[in-house]
Amino acid sequence: MRIIPSNRIRALLTLVPVLFGQNAVCQETEDPDDIRSYLASGTFNGEIGLVSISHEYRGSDDDRGNALGFLQLKYKSIDTLGLHWGAWWYGVQSAWEMHPGDYDRLCKADSSLRECFVSWTIPESETTATIGRFSMRQTTIDGRSHQGIQLISTDIPDITLRAGAFHRWSRYNRIHVNFQGMTGWYEVDAVHEDAGDLFWFGSIRKHGQDSDYVELFGRHQDKVMSVIGTEWNYSRPVSSDRRIGVDGTFAYFENAWPDRLQPEYEDAYTWLIHASLKTESLSFGIGWHGISDHTADIGVGPYFWIDPLIVDDTLPYNDRNRAQLFYADAEASLGMIDFNFAYGYGINNAIEVNSHEFNATGKVHLRQDLSFEIMVSWNIYEGDTLADYVRTGTLLTFEF
Repeated sequence: MRIIPSNRIRALLTLVPVLFGQNAVCQETEDPDDIRSYLASGTFNGEIGLVSISHEYRGSDDDRGNALGFLQLKYKSIDTLGLHWGAWWYGVQSAWEMHPGDYDRLCKADSSLRECFVSWTIPESETTATIGRFSMRQTTIDGRSHQGIQLISTDIPDITLRAGAFHRWSRYNRIHVNFQGMTGWYEVDAVHEDAGDLFWFGSIRKHGQDSDYVELFGRHQDKVMSVIGTEWNYSRPVSSDRRIGVDGTFAYFENAWPDRLQPEYEDAYTWLIHASLKTESLSFGIGWHGISDHTADIGVGPYFWIDPLIVDDTLPYNDRNRAQLFYADAEASLGMIDFNFAYGYGINNAIEVNSHEFNATGKVHLRQDLSFEIMVSWNIYEGDTLADYVRTGTLLTFEF
């Protein structure tokens, strides 16, 4: 079998965003009325609003805060012969900053083309290929947007197959009540000088009753790391309006760093088990998350660890693991208001720090096209190794 060189794959993956960036959606000389009719048949929508985020540290001068206005524009074409395309752009502008320079620390750019892709569904099948820039975020994969190719197939009953690769990614470029800025785009091989220039992933999911499933997944980047793991969700009704369930994840991270760069790095593994009770408007859960006692940066580059809460910086703490988290969470919907609450007690034996995290978020649906959200996260660390802090966020969104 002939292997296509990765530089050729990267050239192919770059083609779609470049074409769209030059407004070269169609180079044929067609009737302008036909083009306008085709574009008008697609879906266009957007959002405009205001987002704020602040970080306040006890006994530290590192407090910072921002308020930003934002605009998001999305377009998706109609399906023609199994082919459709889409784009998603958004921009931000500083409205207020706690200290000079806070905006520049948060946002490395003022706008981002989050998505720019072409999808094709193979005739007489349930297999779709997508190429360009879009989200490929999954368990153990970081980033909000990725540039690459993905195949998804549901031709086999109750089975979803997914495979793909990307060579560029953006960690933060999403408007959210826990706004984390705009980081721009990175090459995946920026991890170190010998790192592979493609990030590969694949999974197979078996669907069961209702929302039940079990999935096996794998990730790989040359000279960085490989991951194999499983995740599942299982639930059953216990009465007409109550349901109990258990979900979880296990992931094994196989180290592939060259010894000359990180001679102390080891293989590591992480797990999450979560049990819940749900009704029509309420849910309660308890969970246990842990990371093995091994030296490994399981969040390097596009890799990501499992984090059921919002903020805690000690699970993991850089490449120093040996940590566990015990937590409880709850959700409630009361008319036009949605609430989420969580508490976690973290233990990181590698740095001998225990932590408490309290999270609360609320969303008010003021109208069908207007909503307001608020988030508060308290993080308390025992001892003097890390400074306690509070993160707060608000988000006002108008959809059109």
